[in-house]
Amino acid sequence: MNKTNHFTSFPEHMHFLTHLREDLDVIEGFSQSIREAGGWKAETELDLNAAMPKPQYAMNPSTCYHCYEGLQDETIDGDGIAVSAISKCHRFESRNHSDFGRLLDFSMREFIFVGKPDFVKQNRLKALEALQELAREWEVDCYMEIANDPFFTNDFQVKASFQRNQEMKYELRLTVPYLNKSIACSSVNFHSNTFGNAFNIKAGKRSAVTGCVGFGIERWVLAFLAQFGMDEQQWPARFREQYEAWKEKSGIG
Repeated sequence: MNKTNHFTSFPEHMHFLTHLREDLDVIEGFSQSIREAGGWKAETELDLNAAMPKPQYAMNPSTCYHCYEGLQDETIDGDGIAVSAISKCHRFESRNHSDFGRLLDFSMREFIFVGKPDFVKQNRLKALEALQELAREWEVDCYMEIANDPFFTNDFQVKASFQRNQEMKYELRLTVPYLNKSIACSSVNFHSNTFGNAFNIKAGKRSAVTGCVGFGIERWVLAFLAQFGMDEQQWPARFREQYEAWKEKSGIG
């Protein structure tokens, strides 16, 4: 995450992991303080700096980072590669965690492109077209828009404007009728050579460029069911066909 500049670009989203210090007196003191308070209570003051060491781990915030780390110091053959991956992601979004559209822990399916600029740009364009075709097939109420990442640092305007002006990020937003709003369910991104430089990934003699298309699985489910309900007979015909084919292939009754 240090190599991706995640600590400086998205510090507000970080979930750090820590534990009690490996000291019997600290562990016993912590236990006694909870016992005296009558159990864990949010309002009880605890000296966490004394009880816990500096975090050595953080929860995974993104799926594609692992792809770039796996390609570190590699030279990509040909024009480029496409990778499919899925993982659990974790992002803290404060008061935005007020409904099912914002989860602390969610599943992200990504298709990642790494290679020469033309290869990544062409596949990103195909991804945009395929995503819009999928939305038409499934008859979901949605719209595509140019977007930017929610930078929180004081250089927000510079980063956000650059992303929008270069059309580096598109979001497919699906409506959620009962919430009377839309939520971003998929994004199509172009990162230029940011991650190629960070992980020393080469495409030919130059740093590789990267792009990805991501699907927030739980958000897609939420928006789809909010629009069409739980009765499968009311779902769009093309979606039902694909759903039944998937169940048969997966052996699900």
